[in-house]
Amino acid sequence: MVLLWQPTSRSIIQSLLCVYGVR
Repeated sequence: MVLLWQPTSRSIIQSLLCVYGVR
């Protein structure tokens, strides 16, 4: 599950960066 969480968390972080970047 850790291996799956690493790429998943990375995608979530990038998504948050995009949202904050737009704002």
